[in-house]
Amino acid sequence: MGYPKIINKSKKVISPWVQVVEKEVIFDEDGKKEVYHGITQNDYVAVLAIDSDGLIPIVKQYRPIVESYTWEFPAGTIDGDETPLQAAKRELEEESGYTGGSWEVLGQNWPDTGRLDLKAYNFFARDVVLLDMPQNSELETRSVKPLELKNMINEGEFSHQLHIALIGAVLSKGINVFSL
Repeated sequence: MGYPKIINKSKKVISPWVQVVEKEVIFDEDGKKEVYHGITQNDYVAVLAIDSDGLIPIVKQYRPIVESYTWEFPAGTIDGDETPLQAAKRELEEESGYTGGSWEVLGQNWPDTGRLDLKAYNFFARDVVLLDMPQNSELETRSVKPLELKNMINEGEFSHQLHIALIGAVLSKGINVFSL
């Protein structure tokens, strides 16, 4: 038997969006059991998009967990049997009103390997087109130049860690969004 070994798993449904996961683990032949807890939900998508004028759509919404309004890229969870790309396109249009363009899959990451049991899929969309501003009273949508986004990050105004990492994923593909 290889170690570590998961000997028991259970999930407790908290809401339609969140479950608490408990895993019992044995790390060696002594058999001492350790218990770990995490949170799971549907997998997640995030989109860094840019239009032909060099504007990047971002959204602001109230996040009760951090008790603050936060600026973020369009993002959300994968619904039903959607593919990650379908979910990303839906989220971009629902939250920002942008659609179309050419899409690049940037890969999948684990957002927090110590506490979250879900995958985050990252996308870059170039030459997106604004169809219509969304009519969502819970979101504020705006489009910013790359330098403005950079300044928002440096000033702590755009501080969603996964979305800052998404910029890193775009840069690692050789796409310098700050010089587009």
